[in-house]
Amino acid sequence: MPQKYGIPDELMEPVSLYAPEQLTFIRTVGKKHGLSDEEIEAKQRGYSRGLADTRIWLSEPGQIEGYRRLALAGIGEHKTLAYAVTEGGGLILSECALEGLRDIPFGELVQGLIEGAPYWKTGTSHWLSFDINHYTREAQWLRGVLVDTRLQSLREGDWGSDVQNGFYAEMKGTIVSRAGRNGGGIRKAIKDALDPDIVKAAWGARATDLAHLTWFSGTSHEGIIDTTDPDVLRSRQKCRLQAFKAYPSLLPILRLAKITEVIDEQEPLLQALSAITELPEAKLKLLHGKGAQAIGKPLQSGRPQIELVHNQAAAALRGLQYVDETSLPRRGSDWQKLWRTSDAVDEVFSLISHSFNLTDEDRHALRAKRENARRTYLPRHQTFEEDFPEVASRHYKDMIRSVATKLIIPAVSLNLPEGDSSPQTQISITLEKEMLLRSSFKDIQAASSRWHRNLARIEDNLGSAKWGGIETSWRALLTDRQIEGYDVHEITSDHELTRRGRTENHCVGGYGPMIRAAGSKNAFSLIYAVDGAQASLSTIEIKVTIDNDSKASFAVHQNMGASNAPPHVDAEKVAAELVKDLEKMSPERLETYRKRIREVEQSRHKVFQDFTPTELHCGVGFTRPGYLQSAWDEMHEYLPRSLRKAGLEEVARNFTSQELVAQARLSTARSQQKERADSLCDIYDEYEHDMIEAMPF
Repeated sequence: MPQKYGIPDELMEPVSLYAPEQLTFIRTVGKKHGLSDEEIEAKQRGYSRGLADTRIWLSEPGQIEGYRRLALAGIGEHKTLAYAVTEGGGLILSECALEGLRDIPFGELVQGLIEGAPYWKTGTSHWLSFDINHYTREAQWLRGVLVDTRLQSLREGDWGSDVQNGFYAEMKGTIVSRAGRNGGGIRKAIKDALDPDIVKAAWGARATDLAHLTWFSGTSHEGIIDTTDPDVLRSRQKCRLQAFKAYPSLLPILRLAKITEVIDEQEPLLQALSAITELPEAKLKLLHGKGAQAIGKPLQSGRPQIELVHNQAAAALRGLQYVDETSLPRRGSDWQKLWRTSDAVDEVFSLISHSFNLTDEDRHALRAKRENARRTYLPRHQTFEEDFPEVASRHYKDMIRSVATKLIIPAVSLNLPEGDSSPQTQISITLEKEMLLRSSFKDIQAASSRWHRNLARIEDNLGSAKWGGIETSWRALLTDRQIEGYDVHEITSDHELTRRGRTENHCVGGYGPMIRAAGSKNAFSLIYAVDGAQASLSTIEIKVTIDNDSKASFAVHQNMGASNAPPHVDAEKVAAELVKDLEKMSPERLETYRKRIREVEQSRHKVFQDFTPTELHCGVGFTRPGYLQSAWDEMHEYLPRSLRKAGLEEVARNFTSQELVAQARLSTARSQQKERADSLCDIYDEYEHDMIEAMPF
């Protein structure tokens, strides 16, 4: 007899679990790896429960009343997810959380979903993740959960022996294969059930995740799934697709709650876009019908000034505000110049939003300076490469750090009252603020260009060799050689690393500790510079790992050109040959190298004993007589003209005063925080930040 809502009879029957003895493949694999009968039976029982916790069911097209396709997937932890496309074409994901969920027939869960049972929570769970593009992390999320839950169910009995690990490794391949078919089948079925126009639009915009698909399909409003009414869904889909086709590059703005409401109510769209972006309609019309690719992706998350999650949509199109519509680009390459110019301005003034140590007065002054820079330079976006060669490559940021550590921090440290703490990190922030407020873009560009050209001279005059700082060098493991016609040189000092990082515009300069780890650790790095007759080819990091049997293995960890560019094919050949040369080396030679590195580290520690904490931070012994005047003579040309004219003593007083104010402000903030915070959660919420993935050189 047909069940209600078209639910098949077998889904209403009591849940039938696999009997442990039915899982014969576990016994076969277990015996192969030497597990005892008791261990095998324990794993069969655990895996039986794991399968029950990760049950999968997918309906046939149109089988369930009101749905084109519906799938249920258990994910363990007493949770089951529902993936569905409604009769009106709306995408819905729901979560059910109940004790004893593995014993409830899927038919009852389907009926509860359709009737709106309270244990089904639609579109509000952090568990819900979906993407029709199988290459994304979200698309593989369900597969990953199924694999993890089923693998964990095998951890019954003793664990950790080589026998158990071998069994686990072989079982993992089987489980990954089966879970992949389960998760992939559901994703494909849901994709096929969506309207083709929606799938096409989502693919074209590279917006194939849950948030975008629910917006396109009409089931969500303000990010919350709010309806399954077929008529409402069809109306929303038609209006939203029409708006997207009109302004495909503005999809992040179209999805904002205010604009979505305008679209759904079929009110004038251009007027609403003009209001929220603060752009005249004449400029927005130039974007009509243009995709993100055509105008250089102005709304991609990689652009630092865009914070659409905070409804600051106007920032995404900041560049358009300062350029007359008659001068706006027509070609994609010209749009790129506009966005890059806009990015350069905002990058230079990133201090405004990235620092908590600015006063309101300073922040207001910097904002005014930034607006003036936008008005001045954005109309010149066609000559971007000529106007912003150094600013765009961020040399001025490196210049500020150099001037701070070589001149300003030593000056302030020597000028602070006896017994006061050493300068804090606010010094670099204060210097950057002074540079921005006292200098023009032209001055910043000229100063950073001069500084970059004079790096070698700065190191000679203010380096550790002359002022008793920390200069560390060591003997090479491999002698210099030629490979594939290129000169290959092992970098053997902190000074060489710094120069290589400056000239190649990447951060290999900070890799000294990773090389010197050879003296105390079984994993360390070797850095090689590969240069041709006319220019450098790449910088190669070889990772060395020594196992418990003292056997070394070598692998190419990084191989980067200038500015972290992908390696040339010749660089890959050089790296491969370099590894072969290292593998031919005798163990005794490697051990001698490691012994020498240990001696280098011991000598470094002796130097450290004579340094103040601030000297350690700056990497130079600035308390020696005559250093400060030498630093002023070498570095003052990179300061704003008003500071140059003021002289060393006035600059020291100026920055010392600002440092003392900053320290007092920081101390007050810490005291208030201690009084206000009732728990660790309060402190963490106050200083919440994003995690940043590991960067290359």
